[in-house]
Amino acid sequence: MGKIASLGAIKTEPLSFEREPIVNATNMLEFCKKVLLKVSHNRESFARELGKAVRSLKPIEIKQLKAWCRVQFAPAYSDIIRGTFAAY
Repeated sequence: MGKIASLGAIKTEPLSFEREPIVNATNMLEFCKKVLLKVSHNRESFARELGKAVRSLKPIEIKQLKAWCRVQFAPAYSDIIRGTFAAY
């Protein structure tokens, strides 16, 4: 009984499963650019990561990413870029 009573004296903080909010939204855009640069050697990975990026960004960021992708990857991946951004 003594052990159980002593556990009551331990201070605990409530558990929080919430993620920290992204302070600056451009951080996500910059992160997506870095990922795309890293996977640009593989068409399948590039297409998958570009799709993830578009789903995770805000509309204004999608426009910025589209312009950046056209400059960076247009010769090699113009079909993927066109398909991914067709709805935007």
